[in-house]
Amino acid sequence: MRNSKQLKTVQKVVAHRECDAAKALADSQRQLDHRRARLEELKSFHDEYNLKLQQAAQTGVGATRLRDHHAFVERLHKAVVEQIRAVQQIEQVVERQRGAWSNMYARSKAVEDLVSRREKQERQDAVRHLEHDAEEIGRTGVKPSSRR
Repeated sequence: MRNSKQLKTVQKVVAHRECDAAKALADSQRQLDHRRARLEELKSFHDEYNLKLQQAAQTGVGATRLRDHHAFVERLHKAVVEQIRAVQQIEQVVERQRGAWSNMYARSKAVEDLVSRREKQERQDAVRHLEHDAEEIGRTGVKPSSRR
């Protein structure tokens, strides 16, 4: 069985990986938040210009201006659709990274628990060893490791 010092090295590596996974998740979440905000902005523009297009059609605007306005609204619609796809893709990335972080977090906690148990066992072993030495000294008057 490995001693607690060796396990602490493993613990540091696993904790570092968990931290990296958490940072990647946070970065992706920020990117997702940004994309969602952009999507809402585009939807708002689309709705606003679509309303203006309807109003322009009702007030009797020239055909060229109406066609240009309609083309602009259509470009906004395409931008909204593209942004929806981008948001969906980033949502998938975030979910994958959330899973990766969750796994790394679980590993980190498992190693941390293992280190704690091993340190406890080493302390108990040291106490037993000291008790054994004390008994030996009491019985023989000589410390066991100095007798040879």
